[in-house]
Amino acid sequence: MKMPFGKYRGRELSEVPTTYLRWALEYAEGLTVPVRLAVSNQLEARESGNSLASPPAPTRADLLALVRKWHHRMKLAHHPELGGTAERMATADSGAELLTELVNELVPEKA
Repeated sequence: MKMPFGKYRGRELSEVPTTYLRWALEYAEGLTVPVRLAVSNQLEARESGNSLASPPAPTRADLLALVRKWHHRMKLAHHPELGGTAERMATADSGAELLTELVNELVPEKA
């Protein structure tokens, strides 16, 4: 996968310095799920000493797990019993449903 933005735009993640990848993972706003997973995989490979020229594309299961994790965080942040509102909770639920539908529609299931 290639870096989609910034100083290293268009370069393979394997060519991007570790410090930049760490920065992107922590501070870059709007980082898409596939890019976030690819950067994470690249950093893990570097830390474990494995060579990883191009990280594998995230699976449907990986993406659905991220949607569930995001939804859980939104529920904790916006649940009416925890200081949120019913409207915000409904919005988080709708967002999780939409993301799940998109993942199921756009990401092929591995055989």
